[in-house]
Amino acid sequence: MDISKRIEQIRTGLGVSQKDMAENLNVSPPYYGRLEKRGDSLSIKQIKEIASCLGVEFESLIIPNFDKSQRQQMWLSEFFDITIIHWVHDYLPEIIKLFKHSLDKDNLTIKTIEDKLTLINFLQSKVRGEIVGNLLSIDLEKVLTQFLETRIIIIYYFSRREGIVWVDMINESDNHHRGFKKVHQSFAL
Repeated sequence: MDISKRIEQIRTGLGVSQKDMAENLNVSPPYYGRLEKRGDSLSIKQIKEIASCLGVEFESLIIPNFDKSQRQQMWLSEFFDITIIHWVHDYLPEIIKLFKHSLDKDNLTIKTIEDKLTLINFLQSKVRGEIVGNLLSIDLEKVLTQFLETRIIIIYYFSRREGIVWVDMINESDNHHRGFKKVHQSFAL
């Protein structure tokens, strides 16, 4: 189902006419009718405005069968990606020493089960006392294991001269990646 059909389905399900939508968006009814028919070519801003007028989540118009638990899961995934990347940056010299056997020139890829378990054990020993939310404090090892088993971590010099290192986390199931760079004191990668 495309965006046009989802908008129409939600709008009619709520008993809202195209004329009502046009009034709420401060556009003419014919213009709103054309907007709704554009569907997949609507801008993000237009989709957000339509979702707001309908009183629904933005994602419910672009993701088939979306529910709020999916949004929570997406944010949780982003939170874990960013948190783990920060930890890798925080403990980078120690992680590099730990994985010296896996170094390939200026980069390190952590993707084998053994390497992931080594990283999980290392991070758990380092961050156990950190407060990062109730979800992580429940069972840090379980959360790290479940999360990292679907990720590949790549560490490489973004700029060796300036000591900038990039840490990238790639979700193996959908190739979504999150990463960022940080300046580090000089050390050998």
